[in-house]
Amino acid sequence: MKIALAQMKMDTDIEKNFQKSLQLICEAAEKKADLFCFPQLLY
Repeated sequence: MKIALAQMKMDTDIEKNFQKSLQLICEAAEKKADLFCFPQLLY
């Protein structure tokens, strides 16, 4: 199982955080990750 962990700086702009999250998910999917974990305080 391949696990991807997100390390990202949160912004006060929820839409910006969401778009960055989608970008990271796409990158992880391209690398065949089975599980993707976000920071505990995503929004």
